[in-house]
Amino acid sequence: MMMHYGRDFPAFIAAFAPLAKIGYLADAARLDLALRASYHAADAAPLDPKVFETLGPDALMGARFTLAPATRLLRSDWPLFDIWRYNFTEDAPKPHSAAQDVVITRPAYDPAPHLLPPGAALWLSHLADGLPFGAAHDATAGAQPAFDLAAALTLALSHGVFSAISLEGSK
Repeated sequence: MMMHYGRDFPAFIAAFAPLAKIGYLADAARLDLALRASYHAADAAPLDPKVFETLGPDALMGARFTLAPATRLLRSDWPLFDIWRYNFTEDAPKPHSAAQDVVITRPAYDPAPHLLPPGAALWLSHLADGLPFGAAHDATAGAQPAFDLAAALTLALSHGVFSAISLEGSK
């Protein structure tokens, strides 16, 4: 299928010695592939943020969240979002030298990358792996003390990162 064309290209770039001086290039190719994969992913309605109005603290801590099928996470040692923005947005600032994590969502069927705050990619990975909300938070905060749950959750809900919540097993 044409949508799978280039799947091995990021690995090729990473191993291709003449491109070794352009360290971010393999991650840029991964971002491009993730955007394409997000476009072709199954459709799912985003989780309605109003669900939080009905949850008590114990239920929230035990809740498990499902990432939308179109959601993609990328962790990079490079300023990946800034590089993408600099190349696709007029008058965007030049990238600064800092590692950046990106989440791709597909609002209105048009994939878009979003810069994640520190720790958010790890937190979303924990949720994707099935950890309950509270355990995912605790594991992330333990590994990255600067993690801001409010910023990560706000970004996730405003861009449709989640498609479902399960309260099974929570109080």
